[in-house]
Amino acid sequence: MTIALLSKHMKLAEHVRQVWHVTPRPEDGADCITDPLWWVHVSRLLKPGDKIEVLSENREWYAEGIVLDAGIWGAKVALTHGPMTLANEAKVEPADEYEIKWAGPSAKFRVIRKKDNRVLKEECQSKEEAAAWVKSHRNAMAA
Repeated sequence: MTIALLSKHMKLAEHVRQVWHVTPRPEDGADCITDPLWWVHVSRLLKPGDKIEVLSENREWYAEGIVLDAGIWGAKVALTHGPMTLANEAKVEPADEYEIKWAGPSAKFRVIRKKDNRVLKEECQSKEEAAAWVKSHRNAMAA
């Protein structure tokens, strides 16, 4: 016999949990999510049931998790999705004399001329956008 769900067991999600967005540094691998010590500086903000969306700073991978437990020692987070590599199969033209490099959340992807290490373009949202700028720059210089 099935017993019907009581209304006291159903609430709006925003009333019982928080959704956090986390941005690990490029040097932090996806395995950091399940390491309780990685959360030690922010664990006081977390409570069991909170959802965590994780997007690496350089946007190379994404994961989601649920907080199982949190305390001054850190937090136990279980992965519910991912980590998955974020990729786009679009061809990025190699930039022989230029380097496309992630420079952090403010500068984002930069185009750097290799011969003198000069930053020619920054704040590109993706490697593809930076590569398109390089292509456009080459065409402008050739004209």
